[in-house]
Amino acid sequence: MNRFSFHETDFLARDLAHLQHQSNVNVGLPENSTSPAASIADSHFPGIVLLYDDRPCAAIGYTREPCATIVISQPVLLIDAPDRIRNDLYDLLLKRIRRRSVANGFLRMNCLQQDSFDDDVFMRLLAKHKFIPSANIHQWERCVGNGDAECEPKKLARHIESRASEFSVQRDEFVKANTDEAIEVQAALDAILRCSNDLASQPRPQAAELLAKWRAMNAIVFVCRIERKVAAILSCIESTVADSNIEIAGAGDLACSVLSESHVCIEYIGVVAEFRRRQVATWLIGQIPVLMPPNGDGVRSANAPSVKTIKAFADAANDPATGLYRECGFVLAAKMHLWCCDLRSEQHENMVTTEN
Repeated sequence: MNRFSFHETDFLARDLAHLQHQSNVNVGLPENSTSPAASIADSHFPGIVLLYDDRPCAAIGYTREPCATIVISQPVLLIDAPDRIRNDLYDLLLKRIRRRSVANGFLRMNCLQQDSFDDDVFMRLLAKHKFIPSANIHQWERCVGNGDAECEPKKLARHIESRASEFSVQRDEFVKANTDEAIEVQAALDAILRCSNDLASQPRPQAAELLAKWRAMNAIVFVCRIERKVAAILSCIESTVADSNIEIAGAGDLACSVLSESHVCIEYIGVVAEFRRRQVATWLIGQIPVLMPPNGDGVRSANAPSVKTIKAFADAANDPATGLYRECGFVLAAKMHLWCCDLRSEQHENMVTTEN
C-alpha cells in the first residue's frame, strides 16, 4: 500500500495551516518571495502538498503564466530528513507537478531559484528533470512613508507634483470586458508588448493572456492617459501583513491580529512607445501609495493599512528597468535564476497516447 498521497489546492498556505493543525506538524514557510506574483506563503498561491500517512512532509507552489507556462517555486521540506529522503520527496513533487502540467496543456515549466538558495539536492533534481538556465531576475524593493530621503526620493516627489496636471490615471474594471475602452486598453497593451525586450529567452505573451492572468490573480490594473490616449498600464497585487504571526484558532480557522501594513508587488508596468522618455513610468510608480487600494473615486480609503513596501521584478539584462527602479528609490533586494524546462515533446507524446 502506498502511504504517500498528494493534496492539491489553489490556497497553499491556508491548506498547509489546516494540515499542520490536524497533524501537529510544525510547518515552516520561507519568508523570501520566489515569484514575481507571489511567494509560497501567499494564501492565493496554488500548490501541491506531499503527505505521508496524511501528514504533510513537503510542498511546492506554482503560478500559471501566459504562453502556456507554469512557474514553480522552490520546494519546502516540512520535516527533518537526510539528503537521500529529501531528494526522494522533492522528486515525487516534481514528477507530480510535471505530469499535471503536461495533462493541462502547458508547454513549458519554469523555476525561479533564489541566488542565496544553496540546496545541491534540488539543483541536481532540476538538471535531472531537464531544466536549463534561461535568465537572471532581480527583485527590487522600496520602502514607503517614513519620510526618509532614501525611501522617499525628493526628486521623485517633485516630479510627481509637477506632472499631476498632465497625467490622469484610472482603475481599469475587468467587468467592462466588451466596451470600447477595454478594446482600446488591450490594443495599447499589445503595442507595448511588441516593443518589449524583457526576458528575450521567453515567448512573448499576448495582451489577452496577460489580462486573463491579472483577472485570475485579482490584480488591480491602472491605466494612465495623456490627452485622453492610453500612455501606460500598471498592474499591481497587494498583500496585507498583520502585527503578529498568524495563529491557529481551531478547526482549521485562522485568527490574526489587527492588519497594519500593506505590501504591493508591481506585476507589470509598460509605456506606449510614443509616450516613452517622458517619465510616465516614474510618475505612475510614485502614485502607487495613493492608488492602492483605491475606493470608487480612485483615492486610498482612510481605514486601509498603509503601504509599507513596493516590490518589483525585472530581467537583469533589462537596463531601462534597472534605471527606472534605481531612479525611483528602489534597492536591489535579491537575485534569482530562471530555469526553464521544455514540455512540448511530452505534450506531443501525451496527445498521441490520448488519441490511441
